[in-house]
Amino acid sequence: GDQLSHLERHLRFTNRARLVFQSLADAYEIDFQGAADRERFLQLATVLRPDVQTWCPDHCPAHLEDSRTLIRCQVPQGRVRVGVGNWFDDVEIHEVELEASRRAAEAVQLWTGTVNLCGDQPSKWPSTETLKDWIPLDSDVYAVAAQGLAFDQGPDKAEWAAWLGEYLGAEYFPVGTVAAGDTAVTAFARRCLAHKIANIETAALGSADGRGACVLLLRYLETSMCFLGCSLPRRADWQPLEDDPIFHAIRGLHVGNGETDPLLQFGHTFILGDLGPQVVASEAQVEQMLKGGRYADIAANDQLQIALQEYGLLPGFQEHPIEFPPTNLFRGQDPPPPPAYTDRILYRSAPGLQAWALCEQYASSPALTRGGNAPLA
Repeated sequence: GDQLSHLERHLRFTNRARLVFQSLADAYEIDFQGAADRERFLQLATVLRPDVQTWCPDHCPAHLEDSRTLIRCQVPQGRVRVGVGNWFDDVEIHEVELEASRRAAEAVQLWTGTVNLCGDQPSKWPSTETLKDWIPLDSDVYAVAAQGLAFDQGPDKAEWAAWLGEYLGAEYFPVGTVAAGDTAVTAFARRCLAHKIANIETAALGSADGRGACVLLLRYLETSMCFLGCSLPRRADWQPLEDDPIFHAIRGLHVGNGETDPLLQFGHTFILGDLGPQVVASEAQVEQMLKGGRYADIAANDQLQIALQEYGLLPGFQEHPIEFPPTNLFRGQDPPPPPAYTDRILYRSAPGLQAWALCEQYASSPALTRGGNAPLA
């Protein structure tokens, strides 16, 4: 077990798994009778990893959903002779702690968010308590899109990912980070779910002005997820369907099956980041709506909402109703355009899935506004 380097579920065959050992030359594919048998093997193969919960109902007491079980094994070391003609086994007692569960899978709470740091380092942000208004510490998987990461010149934005990891704490592990220019997508997950997350893939497409698009793919058990982070320019006209810049960015990423539309081949797809929409109304009209708290009226004049509903842009994608002030005040621009919802989160679940993504909350965090931009989750 301590030589096992990598476990991975096969992408096409639900009864097949791939094992890679530390020598790398030793790689095997195993066929099981079904997906359930494969899953149980994959979980039991991780028993030597601490704090990883394993689907093993035989070792979970009947009255408990989850338990910690101590397994003692006798390992023969040889034969010992005691007295005349009496031979006994010389054994060592080995112990393994098993985090056992009766559940083969659990409902996963996913948190997605986007932020434009406008070049500021996270260390300049308010206290951790204020940050919890944006990133609560109660989810299982986190996917964060960030723009304006000019302070972190590394190609993989390690400084930004390390800051997120320090905030989330030791209970979470980094799934991966992908960056394009000053834009990045970073994912974290609880350590107890580490053995259920596999097939991680990334791709990026940057531009000279720091904008770009990047994508991070992963599979949780048999469910594929796609997180697409974008930083797109403002534009006066949103083109219908395939002429819009968002489609040019998606085509250039080359993820998953290259012969299939990347927006349609995953179980759950999330588009998050600065998509560049403006409000088609005068500044005076927007200010009047803001004073009355008429956020739905502002959203009704939003270019992205109009493109989704009237042009058929991004079919199948939806956005939770907007019930908060615009996230971008365009500070520092002269003259400033009307406040707008430039940072957005769209999501889509594939037809036929037993469980669709359900948005529980959609809100901004004005207390963390940087350069006129408020984070969104």
